[in-house]
Amino acid sequence: MLLEPSAEGLKIVDTGDSALAAWRNRGGLADQSQAVWLDLEAERGAAAEAQLLRTEFGINAMALQDAQRHRHPPKYEAFQGYYFALLRGLVGESKSIEFQTMQLSIFVGERFVVTR
Repeated sequence: MLLEPSAEGLKIVDTGDSALAAWRNRGGLADQSQAVWLDLEAERGAAAEAQLLRTEFGINAMALQDAQRHRHPPKYEAFQGYYFALLRGLVGESKSIEFQTMQLSIFVGERFVVTR
């Protein structure tokens, strides 16, 4: 999701896969007037996802490995230019008292949010 400031706050400019391309075309991180929220799913593949996050956002390789591991304890780290949080949440699709957990990785910079 590509966001830019408006009189009412942030407004959505683009969504889906085209949002990342639109963000790049507008200058990416160099453009102070926009922000992007990228929600990743496993279909990209770990190597392609890691390359994208390193190239576009400068994400640390070790943080990427932690984010891509299937099981990792919750953690929080501050890096230069962004923060990384790894959380465990509940999957909301259960119809019984039994539940499953999910891992949520979040990278937050001044003008970007990446969730996985």
